[in-house]
Amino acid sequence: MTPATRVPSLLALTLVVTLGRPAAAALAPAARARMVASSRVGREVVAGLEAAGSVRVMVAFALPAGGRRADAVAEARAGILAGLPAGSFTVRRVFRAVEAVAGDASPAAILALLDRGGVVRIDLDAPGSANLTQALPSCASRT
Repeated sequence: MTPATRVPSLLALTLVVTLGRPAAAALAPAARARMVASSRVGREVVAGLEAAGSVRVMVAFALPAGGRRADAVAEARAGILAGLPAGSFTVRRVFRAVEAVAGDASPAAILALLDRGGVVRIDLDAPGSANLTQALPSCASRT
């Protein structure tokens, strides 16, 4: 390879490597400002969207008055999810009696959720587990 052909070859290789990588997700300034101003989106959600472009969230919503709780939860959840742009939210977990849904959300999903009147709060879906190691011994001593 001669020096005259080496430079164009290196330039072509650089372009292929650079263009082949996914671009870092950038949260638009207007979207960020709207999320922060809403006071319904957690700071960690905004930070996660700035870093990765998608984040796992827990969306809490209000229930309409009346009816069976499980039916009201399912109906409210369906209404909220129906208003989201296609492909912007992947449901990971639903609850029968808790007015929340967990999933992976894009900035478009978060902005659409803010347009829904029934959405109360959007926070990170932090990992957790149930643990009764302290409660069970306490219960056993009372019997």
